Amino acid sequence: MKKRFAVGFILILIAIVFLSSSVWAYFGFNASINHNIFKMGTLSIDFENTDKTPINFDNLQPGSKKQILFTIKNTGNLPVNIAFKLTGKWDDNSLSENVFNITNVEYLNKNDVQWVSIKSNISFGEIVYDSVSNNTNKLNIIEPDESKQFRVSIQLAEDIDNRYQEKYFDAGLTVVAKQTDSNAVWPSF
Repeated sequence: MKKRFAVGFILILIAIVFLSSSVWAYFGFNASINHNIFKMGTLSIDFENTDKTPINFDNLQPGSKKQILFTIKNTGNLPVNIAFKLTGKWDDNSLSENVFNITNVEYLNKNDVQWVSIKSNISFGEIVYDSVSNNTNKLNIIEPDESKQFRVSIQLAEDIDNRYQEKYFDAGLTVVAKQTDSNAVWPSF
């Protein structure tokens, strides 16, 4: 009797499990979005409002002071930091570029409409970073479609000798940009 009762009880449990599993229905659904596009940003700068015509200073004499103005525009869609350097050489290799003193490099602060000094008394070939006091830890940012004007003041030494007469100095300006991320590296000049 106990055996019959146990078998009957087991059959009833099996029936309950069978019925309960067939009664319960679970719904499921999934959704997908395909062809997601992850477009990379563009890092690009250019000289603004210029056809890149070389700057010419004629008839320089000892002690002459000149200024070079240039504007850099962020033509990409990422914010950038910039750096630049002036390079140059005489047409006569025996002459020294040290007769030129780059007395000041400044940028125009659009908020105050004032010139802000970046660095003074630098040499040709020295890198200048767009920041207050040439501090690489506090670089200025140029946002997309934003422009920034720079001014470089140059003075020819007063004590140059006659070897420099009728010679010319071929100077270049190179500007590089990097992403504003702290781990981004500067491109080479």
